[in-house]
Amino acid sequence: MALQFDLSLDEIPIFLAETDEQIQVLEEGLIKLEREEANDPLLQAIFRAAHTLKGASGMIGHTRMAELTHALESLLDELRKGTIEVNPSLIDTCLETVDALRVLRDEVAEDQIGKIEIESLMLKLQAETKSKRGRASRARSTKSKSAATSSRQEKAEGSGERSSSEGKKKARSQPKSRRSSGTKADGRRLRVEAEISTKSAAPAARALQLMMALQALGSIENMEPD
Repeated sequence: MALQFDLSLDEIPIFLAETDEQIQVLEEGLIKLEREEANDPLLQAIFRAAHTLKGASGMIGHTRMAELTHALESLLDELRKGTIEVNPSLIDTCLETVDALRVLRDEVAEDQIGKIEIESLMLKLQAETKSKRGRASRARSTKSKSAATSSRQEKAEGSGERSSSEGKKKARSQPKSRRSSGTKADGRRLRVEAEISTKSAAPAARALQLMMALQALGSIENMEPD
């Protein structure tokens, strides 16, 4: 069955190249995540790749690809926040999703629907998130309680050895650790305006490239035109 996407013939190669790049980032990142200890830069890179794919596929009207990448993005978001933990089952499900994304990518190249059923895969992604969430939360709770108990014990043991002068020094030093009222936290919002030349042979592709470049830097809250 033929498919229709919001892309011209000139824009298709650009979309495919950008998609291939993000899929490669996903695959290599997941394999690295399986072999090494999870770290924030790696998790952020994997999440951004999924986020970019979701936005790009949604922009051209590839609904199935957008829905699948959204489910993957949600799982990766929980992973980077520490709500769930890396495990073999999770990695296998994510890599299976990457394989499915390649099939969906080929739908754009071949203009034919691929032999892939995404509903069951989306359910696996959702189940992976839910089944591991409680375990990670309980583990952190137990660890926090142990740390709190240890801290209380150390304070009790050391209370008799503290002098009043040390206590005064500590009290005087406390205000210095406070955040300045003028200090801004992360999460700044920026307004970006771009004008694409009317002489451009592939204006939609230029808009797609701009969107992907911005998504690699942060989250897009709104775009006009959509």
